[in-house]
Amino acid sequence: MKRYWRTGCIPAILLLAHLTCRVEAQIVSPPRAMPNHDQRELEDPLKKYYCGPVAAWNSIEWLYAQYPEKFKDGYQLPADWKDGAKELGGTMKTDSNKGTWVENFIEGKKEFFKKHGKPGQWAIESRNADYNPSTGKYGTDAITWAFIKEQMDKGQ
Repeated sequence: MKRYWRTGCIPAILLLAHLTCRVEAQIVSPPRAMPNHDQRELEDPLKKYYCGPVAAWNSIEWLYAQYPEKFKDGYQLPADWKDGAKELGGTMKTDSNKGTWVENFIEGKKEFFKKHGKPGQWAIESRNADYNPSTGKYGTDAITWAFIKEQMDKGQ
């Protein structure tokens, strides 16, 4: 299963989960395209260790396209997505030679929305689905179909 994460199957599975829940919830309009910026477009050494900030930036760019009213008045996305990813790298305390720790990823996203999002409009939730190579299994708190549907029922 570790191989699938690297080939991009996990994002495809999450999109499929999103589409399935939308159908189950009788929401028939398809989601708008998720940006897919590539960390390899960043300069060295960032392109090796900025997977977290770039992935988060993809989701923030999508959220901004869907819900611009939930961002602070006057906030605009940077003209170059790389500047947004670098801002997140700063708030996430990403080490340009090691990467981003999970705790810093979550706190960095919270800090971003505190700075740029309207108060009371955002909630950052996380689940532990880390792969454990010694057991060959994923964390027990992995995201489930029920969790995704529950979030959609809440309007998230």
